[in-house]
Amino acid sequence: MYIDTNKRKIDISRPYTAPDGTRWPNLRNPDLRKKYGIKEIPDPKVEDSRYYDIGYLDVPPYVVNTPKHFYDKHTTDADGNEVVIKGLKSQIIDRNTQAMKDALKATDADVLHALELGVPVDPKIAKERKAIRDKYGLKLKALRSARSHKDVELADKD
Repeated sequence: MYIDTNKRKIDISRPYTAPDGTRWPNLRNPDLRKKYGIKEIPDPKVEDSRYYDIGYLDVPPYVVNTPKHFYDKHTTDADGNEVVIKGLKSQIIDRNTQAMKDALKATDADVLHALELGVPVDPKIAKERKAIRDKYGLKLKALRSARSHKDVELADKD
């Protein structure tokens, strides 16, 4: 990322009008950047957008990482009906629960067919389904006990 003498972000590939009025098609030339005091600085840290609302600015600090609200918010709409706005924790739990259901869905027909026929489920399928339930069960348990954004981030890792 590049900044000018006023610490405003500059895209060096776009046209630039210098303080002296000179117009340049771009500032890719390092000598031009040096002449006008354009400096390269490290890109600011951008957090994971699953857990943070990201705001981009043209001035310092250039990026604002605002943690998403953690717990559900209970409110009422204009008609007086209760409305629940799901917080980060509930959203991540719901996403992982749905991922587990989607993973199990691939073998649901096999299990249902075995039940209808009164025969045992293929051991390979039973083992696969148990592995899926175990994987997501541990993850969901950790998510449900999470008390902070960092707890959720750690538990949500694959």
